[in-house]
Amino acid sequence: MNGNGRYLDYLDDRSWLEIVGSVLNLEPTEILTRHSEELLSGAGVGTQVFRVNGTAATTAKQPVDWALIVKILTLDKLAFQSASSDPSAWDYWKREWWVYRSAWQQELPGPFVAPRCYGTGDIADRDGTKEAAWIAMEDVATETHSGWSQKHFWEVSRHLGLFNANISAGKPFSPAAQPVSAQPRFAGKFPSH
Repeated sequence: MNGNGRYLDYLDDRSWLEIVGSVLNLEPTEILTRHSEELLSGAGVGTQVFRVNGTAATTAKQPVDWALIVKILTLDKLAFQSASSDPSAWDYWKREWWVYRSAWQQELPGPFVAPRCYGTGDIADRDGTKEAAWIAMEDVATETHSGWSQKHFWEVSRHLGLFNANISAGKPFSPAAQPVSAQPRFAGKFPSH
């Protein structure tokens, strides 16, 4: 990890090949280039968000461009305002990580969908004071980086309303839907699509 706390640097080459393979839906033979840009730091205690892009060689030896978002979640055991390490707490530090590992997250009903998850993993504790985990997800690019219009906010609100109405009416995500509290049952580092 470099001096500014970039846990992103701890992801090994094998993990990057698996992640990029999920993005491309191909088995890359080599990652030719990889660049990262920190988008956000501190969105929630111990959170860093990066846009990562690059070029990979495939079995056909043709370079293919790829891009994704990696979110790093950390639990600093010595910090004054650390998130909780209790899985039943509202501010459990790995809650989002478990949601992205679940099958139902990719099966949300209606127009409300989550970014595709390309993989999740843990980062080894280096000094006994921090735990870290990562989520690699789809880079949901927008046509414009300008602010949303009022019409766009209304449309997003409508989609959230439909989503909440389905949940309130007891419509399940899928027959396999389980509450996040069932965390230990989720298996596999990289979900299949």
